[in-house]
Amino acid sequence: ASLAPTRPGLSLRDMLAGLCEKRGFPLKDVIIYLRGKDRPLSMEQDCSVLRDQQVTLELRVMLRLEVVSTGKTMGIMVKSSKTLQDALSVVLHKHQLKPQDTVVTMAGSSEPLDMCTSVYKLANKKLILHSVKGEQAVHHHLT
Repeated sequence: ASLAPTRPGLSLRDMLAGLCEKRGFPLKDVIIYLRGKDRPLSMEQDCSVLRDQQVTLELRVMLRLEVVSTGKTMGIMVKSSKTLQDALSVVLHKHQLKPQDTVVTMAGSSEPLDMCTSVYKLANKKLILHSVKGEQAVHHHLT
């Protein structure tokens, strides 16, 4: 938790710049919410709207995902608090895949990633989604 002074005429972006820099968060990847609200605030808003309010900062993480079965690569933007499973759920559903029938690796590695891994650790990495079935999936996980 941090306190930041609000000065009329200062944008949320300008108010948060120093705070984010100290914590190593790229400001372009930060989303700000009023505590208890789901809708993000505009970084261009005057920071005086926050007077005596608590806010939550959420870091967005970008992943690149290659789906081997289609040969396509896509970008996925997700909140840093999510797991890899959360981040890929829409893609798996779209391609009618079940998590147990897939293996995700980092580009250049054959080591399967744990689907419970925080996406924060995978920021700006390229991941490969392999589709495997039944015995192949078990064998692949063990080798």
